[in-house]
Amino acid sequence: MVRTCTKCKNEIPDNEELEPVPSSYPCCTKCWGEWKENRVMVINEMRLDMSLKDHRKLLKNTKRYSLVY
Repeated sequence: MVRTCTKCKNEIPDNEELEPVPSSYPCCTKCWGEWKENRVMVINEMRLDMSLKDHRKLLKNTKRYSLVY
C-alpha cells in the first residue's frame, strides 16, 4: 500500500516505520521531525501551559493544521 505524506506530498516507503501519531495522518519521518522542532517554538510563542486541557487542545489543532496544510 502506497502512503503519501500529508505535508510534503512525497510517497512514504512501505519499509519506513512510522511512530503511532504520525502514522495516523500519515506523515513522513522528515516532516514529523520538523513538527517536533516547531512544537517547542509554538508552546513558547503562544505561552501554552500543557497542564491546561484547552492549551493541549490548541497545540493538537496546531499540529493537525501544520501537518495537513
